[in-house]
Amino acid sequence: MNKQIVKSIIVFKMAILLKTFLFLLSLIPFKVQMFLGKILGKLLYKFLIKRRKVVTWNIYKCFPDFNKDDITKLAKENFTRLGQGIFEICNSYFWSDKKYMKRLKNIEEFRTCLLYT
Repeated sequence: MNKQIVKSIIVFKMAILLKTFLFLLSLIPFKVQMFLGKILGKLLYKFLIKRRKVVTWNIYKCFPDFNKDDITKLAKENFTRLGQGIFEICNSYFWSDKKYMKRLKNIEEFRTCLLYT
């Protein structure tokens, strides 16, 4: 069999496994997802050193009056939200519109803003 065909089959199977895994993540209760997202964000902060430096530098450039502790706190919060956002992306892909709309807060205010823009 051609190497390119074998490679394509492997990539296809990996995509199916990834999609299945993400679907299973979307079945976890929302509060548990947010808790796991916080943990994921803390792990990302710890292990993605290059990204952490970029985030820290960007925060410093945006808020030059912040001290180092404030910058670190804001960077950690950013990574926490990133981890939670990964779960929310899974939800937006796999959840029904009805289920997703239940999670939204102030949806009527949002719709009103859309009408006036």
